[in-house]
Amino acid sequence: MKKIFKVLAIVAVIGFSFIACDNGDNGTEGGDGKKDPIIDTTALNAVIQEALIARDGVETASNASEVPTGKKWVTESEWNAFDTVIKTAAEAKANPSSQSAVDTAKTNLQTAIVTFNNAKKNGSGSAITLSGTITVKNNGQIVPYVLLQAYAEDWSWQEMIRIPATAANSPWKIITSPFSSSTVICFVIHGYNNDKYEDKLFEITATEKATAYNTNVTNITINMNLNLITISGTLNLNYGKVIPSISISIYKGDDTMLGATTIVNAGNNTPWSIMLPSQAVDTDITFSVVGFDGPLPWEYDQLFAFWRKDFGVKIKNQNKTGIALNLIVISGTVNVTYNGNRVPSVTIYIFEKSGEDWEWFANTELHSPSANATWSFVMPTYTSDKEIRISVLGSDESGNDLFWNDVTTKTVKNTNVSGIALNLGNITD
Repeated sequence: MKKIFKVLAIVAVIGFSFIACDNGDNGTEGGDGKKDPIIDTTALNAVIQEALIARDGVETASNASEVPTGKKWVTESEWNAFDTVIKTAAEAKANPSSQSAVDTAKTNLQTAIVTFNNAKKNGSGSAITLSGTITVKNNGQIVPYVLLQAYAEDWSWQEMIRIPATAANSPWKIITSPFSSSTVICFVIHGYNNDKYEDKLFEITATEKATAYNTNVTNITINMNLNLITISGTLNLNYGKVIPSISISIYKGDDTMLGATTIVNAGNNTPWSIMLPSQAVDTDITFSVVGFDGPLPWEYDQLFAFWRKDFGVKIKNQNKTGIALNLIVISGTVNVTYNGNRVPSVTIYIFEKSGEDWEWFANTELHSPSANATWSFVMPTYTSDKEIRISVLGSDESGNDLFWNDVTTKTVKNTNVSGIALNLGNITD
């Protein structure tokens, strides 16, 4: 799964259209009434994009036989060293303290790119290729640059490739290791207007699929004729602090992903917009929202997450504005030990009452939490009182269950609820 996470992270960083709150780029008011000098992060951003391109298709391994022939690899430590510098640069861009700090981050990242490129080695393992052509149009016009994200239906495998698709039927090829069994491959298309793969136009699940095993698969034809619309609104959340980045993705009823974006430095009343393919009929859509403790989504710890929740929004073939994603925070502390020791992993679950049943809503995991460890969830508001149940699962280092307790129920609606103490005490065998 480590490789999957890295691919997701790269797609997230280069793939989403970033909407940021004021981060100082336009100057800030000083105590004397004058504006501080503008901090220019343009050059730093260009180097960040160069760094992300340098990571494209690179795998981590301990020897060449683990990586298919035709691909590059580095060791885990070489990847992590490069990743640290990229994160430092991204943080400097998201929250620039001075022009000097931004320039230093740029210089350090340029040096790290050279080091990383020199560290790349050739794989020598078994390899197959998936290949074909792609044509993506919006309102009849070719989308000139696409990023093709291929993944197994169960997300056990994922690869991506950038394709300058300036003409119809542009060729593409992905090299990977053979699969252990017949595997259905799905595709997500990310569309851009420039060769830096910035300012994403859209991110849409393709209707085409392929099946792969241990031989080459050719002639995979992907065609998308789109008429994009834009939906937009605000994210309304009183989290108690600025959230470094939030991913918003949109799905329709059959779980097809229609679009996504990322908001950097998100606060309350933060604007967002996403381009989606128009629909032939009124179509219900759902939203997934994930918050991260850093400016690069999927590369930092998750602060909160909920998946495919209904905000009562339908789309068809026209732009739609003013969609308010109103969220509340449920938070508290947890106190539990097992046989007198800290529990290696504590997972807190929230279920919402639906008729006579309890439906899973979300969960968060704490690693070896100390006494009074804090936890929080973010969830949509309700128009009337909603009963939720909070349960706690304890697990050992191997993921084996130690205990499960349904701890408490609460009633929530449209305001934050804090101070929920989950006091389980000491649990014994």
